[in-house]
Amino acid sequence: SKTLDAAELTRIDRYGEPYSRGGKFATISHPQLLHELRECCKERDWDIVELRVALSKDRRDAAFCLYLSVPELVALPPRYTPGLGIYNSNSGHAAVRCYVGVTTSERKEELTLSRLAITKRHGIDDPTSVRTLVEMWGRQAFDMYETIEALHAKTMTLQEIGSTLLQAGKRGIIPWSRVGKVYDITSRQKRPSGYQFLCQFADQARKSPPVTQMEQIQRFCQLLVNKEGALQC
Repeated sequence: SKTLDAAELTRIDRYGEPYSRGGKFATISHPQLLHELRECCKERDWDIVELRVALSKDRRDAAFCLYLSVPELVALPPRYTPGLGIYNSNSGHAAVRCYVGVTTSERKEELTLSRLAITKRHGIDDPTSVRTLVEMWGRQAFDMYETIEALHAKTMTLQEIGSTLLQAGKRGIIPWSRVGKVYDITSRQKRPSGYQFLCQFADQARKSPPVTQMEQIQRFCQLLVNKEGALQC
């Protein structure tokens, strides 16, 4: 996949032709999806701090990441910027995915904390679907601070680090070749927190394509945090 910077985003209108299975179903193009995302944010007075787009080699699938200024998220410390990630497949090969994440002001930490529970099995097919996803993201984003606090509060033991990485390897969350690297770096730290552990994992996950890394990081986060917000291993 290729990540487009701000100067290249104007070229997106050449890519992402709608995908159709015939009949009434057809996905919307990447430019239309990007337009709808911007309009949804504008309606809610959310400022787009940064926008990233990554395209598959055939230009049919796209991953969008919008870092936002959201006034409603008053509990989130200023150093964190909330992120909305969307993966849309206009090739029809994968289901729609939407993620809740954060980054820090210096962009040293970029974490995907959760994925929205959506049932769309194909690409986004109408503007209403985009608005629904943004509304769902807005509701789920309120849990971000609780998740971050729980991660910071947990001190990881060597046994917990090892067992969590073992689960990650067995579940195919990350290649086994990277499991050892995460363990080596994290185990050298004195009393690492769950947050530091997730950041070390994310550093290795970012070696994967954008869509893959978002999925890997949020799945690993879910290994650390249960539904009640308390850490588990």
